[in-house]
Amino acid sequence: MVGTAVYDVSQTVPKDGVICILCRTEGPKDCPPTCPVYLPESGRIPSRSDVLIEAATQLKEAGGLDIEEVLSQLGADPYRDGDHVEGTNSFVISVPRPGGKGTKALRVHVSHDDQGRTRYAVVRVGVFWIGPDSLEYDRAAHGGGRRRNALRVQYGDARDGEDYHYRDGSRTRPGAPTINGITLAGDGTYNADDITKDGKSGPWVGRPGRYSSNRVPEKTEQATRRIIFKLTQHWLGQPGLDELRAAHDRHHAPSRKAGHDRRAERLREQVGQLAAELAEQEEAAAAQAALVRAAGEEA
Repeated sequence: MVGTAVYDVSQTVPKDGVICILCRTEGPKDCPPTCPVYLPESGRIPSRSDVLIEAATQLKEAGGLDIEEVLSQLGADPYRDGDHVEGTNSFVISVPRPGGKGTKALRVHVSHDDQGRTRYAVVRVGVFWIGPDSLEYDRAAHGGGRRRNALRVQYGDARDGEDYHYRDGSRTRPGAPTINGITLAGDGTYNADDITKDGKSGPWVGRPGRYSSNRVPEKTEQATRRIIFKLTQHWLGQPGLDELRAAHDRHHAPSRKAGHDRRAERLREQVGQLAAELAEQEEAAAAQAALVRAAGEEA
C-alpha cells in the first residue's frame, strides 16, 4: 500500500560529512525530493475503500467511521482499480538484536545497476551490493565447473575511478555498513546455497586494513551474515533474476572475450611450437629408420 513505510528522516537526510545511503546525496545539504525517503512505495494504488477500511479499523476504538457516508462525499475515485504508482521499492527484514534480546526490523531499499547487481540500502546500517561473482566464469573456464549461485557481496558504494583495494588490504567505501560499531570494507564471495541463517557460514566480512588481520570479531561477522542471508533470499527470489544474470554476462563479455583471445593466442603459439617439435622428431625418427634398414641389408 502506498505510504505504508515509516522512516526516521533524521537517520537518512545527510548531515556534515555524511552520505545518504538512499539517494547518495552528500551532506550538509538536504536530500532532493526524489530521495526514496520522501517517496511512496511502488505498487498498486489502493482504492478509497481500501484506505477507509484500514482507517476504520484503526479508528474503531475511537468511535468508528461511516465509510459509505465518507465515500458519498468524496465523489468519483480519480484512480482506476489496479492503477500503479512509480515510487521506491523496499521491503523489511527482521534480524536478531545484539545479545539475542529479541529482533529488530530493518527497511531495505532496492535498486539495480547495468552489471546485474542489486543495491540494498539498509536504513541505519549501510549499503550492500549483491550480484554474480565475476571470477566464477574464469574458474569454470579452467575446468573448475561454474556454480550458478556463486555470488559476491560488496560493502558500500564505489565511486568511478577510485580503487578501494590496497595491495594487501582494503579501505572503506562510501555508505559502507556499520555493524556493532564496526564499519565494513572490502567484499566477499560465497555460494548462495551454503550461507546459513544463523550467520555461522557465509562470505568474508572484513574491515579496513590488511587482509591478514582485518577480519571482524565473530559476533559482528555472524550479525552481518544474518543480514546478507536475508538479502540473498530476496536476490534469488526476484522476478527479473534471469535478466540480472544476463546483464552481468553482457557487462563482462568484452573482458571475457579479451581473455579468451589471449588464451587462444598462447595456444596457437604452443601449437606452432609443438608442430615444429613434432616435425623435428619425425625427421629424426626417419633418419634412424634409414640406419636400421641399412644395417639389415648389410646383414
